Amino acid sequence: MVNDSIKLYPSTVKHKIYMRDWYFNAGIVGFLNIITDGKELDSIPYLTIGENYIEFSDEIFEGFEEKFSKYAFLKFFNVNAYLQRLQKAQKDLTEKKTKIKPEQIRKKLEEIEKPPYKDFLKLLNIPVWEYKSAEDFIDNLEKAQSKLKNLSKNQIFEILNKTPEGKESIQIFINQKLKGVCSHENVSEYVSRIKAMKYSKKLKNNELCPSCQEKKAEYEFNNAVSNIIGFNKDNSNWIWGFKVSKLQICPLCAIIYSCAFASFAYVLKIAEGEYLNYFYFPNENTNLKTLYEIVKTFNLLIDNIEENSNLLYVMIKQIVDYITKKQINRISENINFIEIADNPILAGQGTKGYNIYNYNISPDIAMFLDLQFKNESVPKGYYVLNKNYCSIEEELLKLAISYQIDYSTLYRYFAYYLDTDNYSTKYNLNKVMNFVIKYIQWVRGESMEKSQKIINKGYLSGLSLRNELIKKGKENQINGLVYGFLNDLKIGDREKFLDKYLRIVMSHNQPNRFGKDEMLDDDYFLQFGYSFVSGLISKSGIENNTGTNDIEEE
Repeated sequence: MVNDSIKLYPSTVKHKIYMRDWYFNAGIVGFLNIITDGKELDSIPYLTIGENYIEFSDEIFEGFEEKFSKYAFLKFFNVNAYLQRLQKAQKDLTEKKTKIKPEQIRKKLEEIEKPPYKDFLKLLNIPVWEYKSAEDFIDNLEKAQSKLKNLSKNQIFEILNKTPEGKESIQIFINQKLKGVCSHENVSEYVSRIKAMKYSKKLKNNELCPSCQEKKAEYEFNNAVSNIIGFNKDNSNWIWGFKVSKLQICPLCAIIYSCAFASFAYVLKIAEGEYLNYFYFPNENTNLKTLYEIVKTFNLLIDNIEENSNLLYVMIKQIVDYITKKQINRISENINFIEIADNPILAGQGTKGYNIYNYNISPDIAMFLDLQFKNESVPKGYYVLNKNYCSIEEELLKLAISYQIDYSTLYRYFAYYLDTDNYSTKYNLNKVMNFVIKYIQWVRGESMEKSQKIINKGYLSGLSLRNELIKKGKENQINGLVYGFLNDLKIGDREKFLDKYLRIVMSHNQPNRFGKDEMLDDDYFLQFGYSFVSGLISKSGIENNTGTNDIEEE
């Protein structure tokens, strides 16, 4: 637990910071992560934690700049991403069919040692540049990879940090990774200005920092914060209609905002063929200790998940677990999470732009998702359109917590599944269908008992008709039937659907399974209809899904 006991301060100057907006809260947590430097929070002197504030003296900034750099390096350095450089160079040279020239090897070595990993191998004393032939160089690359795999991120940082050249290389790495995220290059200046603060001096209203309303504003908002939350200096004039230099904040708020990255979960995603940065932060507005523990727990989970795991899935699962436990204990607290995504279109010249999405998870939806997580009922898989990879579980979870799941969602996944010319899909359509219908019934406040029977009989009706068509050598009719039924379901036209359904089942001596409930209730009609289509395409020539279609038994 965080120690909130009274502590004595050798310095006469104390700084007190309260929780505010979500980004400032992220900055407070990030600040705490940096100053602890791997230690327990309650072991840090000169620090007091209140319910919604932190208080500390100037001594807290001893060695702060180096701790800041260390945390940034460990946050963004990924051994596997670095190894890909060596693997690519090795593959390129190994696959060359012509004789490898010395200048080609030198060029590969330059590519490996260029920023953001400037001279890493040389500084880590991993020799790859000593070779007599191309075979020697390729062997050196193989050995270098083995050595790197045996080094932790902490070990790599400590080795680099021992020499002036290594420190410079670390800064080059950090500069590139933190570009647009925060103005880390000003951290030393912020610290100096904080230590020189005089709280006794009265300030005019126009001199006050708009963030804390206490200290003197000195730094431009865009530089002191980041492109994530600050104003973009290049386009602020035409977007906001005023010069950004007129809006300033104090150095203490500036350094807190600059530490926000240290609380974010971080992942790279591919969109339209390029890697984009994504950051995630769970926010809890009522209690700083709770927020710190939530972020700490989440980051520990992130450290232990597989490289290709879905980060958003992990975050939502953790928050859902937290909310449901609070509900059981009759504790009501507001918790949400923020997704921050690169947006090159919003960027100005030489800067980066970001989209920010704020998701609140209601207790009701948390209870629903908790059941799905426990039963492992959240559909997995993906679809690909124009080289854009979309995770089914991530998309459905976002839609669920935003109350945006309805039958049009179901139609969309059926359409993707069937459109093999434009979409590459790999997901279990019936699992998607069951999840969507369960969600709709949950929001309606109704159980799945009747719906499950309707789903089962609809699916069996479609499956039986499909088998009969195949038996009669009329499998080529299935495609037309499927698209016709889906069009009726898309617009919710029960009469047209029923007319088609009765004609086709009667013409092939199939039983009519369309019942009274489906006739009187729109939801039951759509549940039957989509289940029927699912059965009709199951294991047919137009099915491109791998995996079994699971329908629950009555």
